[in-house]
Amino acid sequence: MTAAATTTAPAPMWFSGQYPFQANEKAEVAVRRHADGRSVVYGRRYAGPGGMRIGYTGAIAGFLLGAVDSEEVARAIRRVVGVLGRDLSHLADEAITDLPAEDL
Repeated sequence: MTAAATTTAPAPMWFSGQYPFQANEKAEVAVRRHADGRSVVYGRRYAGPGGMRIGYTGAIAGFLLGAVDSEEVARAIRRVVGVLGRDLSHLADEAITDLPAEDL
């Protein structure tokens, strides 16, 4: 997939602390959809600019999906957030809400 042939839903972000620039930890989830229906769902949890303890390891997860419906994309978002750890279910909810609407 090339970047020019994909659309990206807004990537919701979570951070520890009151302000992003003070965060010890950040997390984000993104969805890229190709014109032919294929999707890439990916996310990461990583150390923020506020510093992190020695030995900290973040998490990275992603899934490549064929031409599937939005329900399957939503399941992939929840799986990615599950791999990232912590209680980031609100991040999954935001990412699912940001998916483009479909005609019924």
